[in-house]
Amino acid sequence: MTTTISPPKAYCQPNVEQNENLFYKSGVEAFKRNDNTTSFEDLLEFALIDFKDARYYISGIASRFRRLYAVPIESFDKVFEEADQGNAFALYLLSQYYACKEYDDIKRHYYAKLSAELGDSYGLYELGRCYQLGVSVQKDEKMHQRLLKKSISQNNPLATFNYIQDLIEGWSSKSNIPRALQLLNEIKKDYYGEKWFLLGQLYWKGKGVEKDNKIAEKYFIKAIECGLTTGYDELANIFMYDSNTSKLLDNVSLKKGYQYLLKGSEYNESACLSHIAMCNEFGIGVNKNIKNAIKWYKKAAANGDLHSFYRLAYIYFTVSDESVSNIQCACDWAKKGAGFREPRCLDLLGDICLLQASNEFEQSDALKYYEQAADYSNANSMLKLYYLYKPHDIWKYDILQESEDNSPDWIIPSKEKAFQYLRKSAERGNPTAMFIHGVILTDIEDELSDEILGVNHLKKALDKGIYKAANRLGFVYEFGIGLQQDIELAKHYYNLACQYEENSYFKNDLIRFLDIYYPEEKYDDSNCKSLSFNPITGKFDIDEHPSEDDLSDNQYSSMTFEGFA
Repeated sequence: MTTTISPPKAYCQPNVEQNENLFYKSGVEAFKRNDNTTSFEDLLEFALIDFKDARYYISGIASRFRRLYAVPIESFDKVFEEADQGNAFALYLLSQYYACKEYDDIKRHYYAKLSAELGDSYGLYELGRCYQLGVSVQKDEKMHQRLLKKSISQNNPLATFNYIQDLIEGWSSKSNIPRALQLLNEIKKDYYGEKWFLLGQLYWKGKGVEKDNKIAEKYFIKAIECGLTTGYDELANIFMYDSNTSKLLDNVSLKKGYQYLLKGSEYNESACLSHIAMCNEFGIGVNKNIKNAIKWYKKAAANGDLHSFYRLAYIYFTVSDESVSNIQCACDWAKKGAGFREPRCLDLLGDICLLQASNEFEQSDALKYYEQAADYSNANSMLKLYYLYKPHDIWKYDILQESEDNSPDWIIPSKEKAFQYLRKSAERGNPTAMFIHGVILTDIEDELSDEILGVNHLKKALDKGIYKAANRLGFVYEFGIGLQQDIELAKHYYNLACQYEENSYFKNDLIRFLDIYYPEEKYDDSNCKSLSFNPITGKFDIDEHPSEDDLSDNQYSSMTFEGFA
C-alpha cells in the first residue's frame, strides 16, 4: 500500500442550524424512504465536517451492504479526495468502500487502521470488525471488544447498537438481555431507528420481556419512521410466523403479513422483495408460482439482496420445470453472488463443478469453491469437504450408510483435514455433520473419541430432525459409553429411531435389544411415521409440509438486524 495520507485537518463541530439546511433535510428524508444514493450524496459534506447526525446516517448506509449497493461508485469521488487530505471519517468510508463496493481486504483493513489511528470512533469500530472477522489480520476477539468499547466511549451509535445486540444474542459472551434493555432505554435520541427495531424484536420474541405482538408492532413502525424500512419485513414476520417455533400462522394472518411485504417493496426494501419471492416460491400466503418468484428475486438482487442471488442460481439449477431450468443462468447468478463473497453461491458453484453440470468449469474446481465457501463459514461446504478428503477405509460405521466411493483423483485424502472440516461443520450447527461427528466421537476405540461431546452433538442432531442419531444414542446408553448405562433411556432412543426411520439396521438393533432386556415385548412397526422437511422451521415435521432440498439455512427472515450480523 503506497497511499500517502496528509496530516488531519482541524474540523469544527457545525452549528445546529445546519439541521435546517435544505440539503441536510433532503438527505434525512431520502434516508427515511430508503433512497440511499440521494441520502449519501446530500449528507456526505455534512458528515465530512464532523456533523454527528450526518455521520450517523451516512454510516447507516455505508455499513450495510444492501444500502451501499445502490450508491454508485462516482459518489465516492469526494470521499477519496478528503481521505487523501487526512479526513478520518473519509478514511472510514473508504474501508467500507473496499468492504462492499470493490472487495479488497488489505485496503479495508488499511483504511480502517488509518481512521482509527486518527481517533475516529467509526474507524475504531471498523478496525474492531476487522479483528472480529479476521480481515487482513488474525482474528482477535479481545482486540475487537477493546476497540468496540473505545468507540462506544465516544458515543458512536453504530458501535453502541452492535454491542447491545451482542448482549441480546450472546455472540461473544453469555447473553445479558436485562443489560441490553437498560442500555436501549437509556438512549434518548428517538430518531435512532435501531433502538426501536431491537425493542420490537425483543417484544415479538418475548426475550427479557413479556411477549407482546402489539408492542412489537408499534416499535417496528417507529423504526420504519426513522428510516429502517426493513421494519416492514419484521411486521410481516409478526403476522406470518410464530416467533417461538417459526411455524406458519393462519391464512388470514399470512395475507396481512404479505401486505406489509408489498408495502415495503414500494420502498425497494430488499428484505421485503426477497421475502415476497420466497412466499411465491413455496406458496406462503399466496399461490405457489416459481416464475413469479424469479421475478421478485431479480428485483431483490437488483437492490443488493445476496440471498436472492443464491436463490436464483439454486432455482435455475435444480427446478424440474424445463421452461425454467437453465444451467447457464444458474452459473451466471452463482458467479455474481460469489463475486460478492456470498458463501452459498460459492457452495453451489462447487456442486455445479463436482456434478460436471457445466462445461464452463473443471470438476476439480469444486475444491476451490468449497474451500472458499468454508472460509466464509458455510457449514454445508465444510461437510462436503469432509466427504472429499475422507479416506475410504476409515470411519466405516453401518449407521452412517456411506458409499464406498474413493476420493476423486484430483484430491489427496487426508484424515486430519476431513475431521477438521467435519468438526467445524458440526460447530456451525449442520445437523448431518453433528450426527457423523457424534458417531465418531462415541467410538471409544478411535483416537479422536470424546464421548461427552459426542453425545451432546448426537442430541443436537436429533433435535434438528436427524433421527438416525436416536439409534446411536440408544447404543451409547445401552453400553454406558462415556456415561452411566441406562437401559430405559436406551429403549426410548432405539424405539424413536425405528419410529421415524424405515431402516432394517435400526429394526434389527431394536429386536436384538428387546430380546435381551425385554423378552416379553415384541417389535411393532405400526407406529412408524413418515417425515417431511419444513422449509420454514428448518426441521422435520410429520405429514405437514412438502419436502424441499437444502433449505434449512435458506429460510428468509430479517430477524437479525442487517447491520450487525
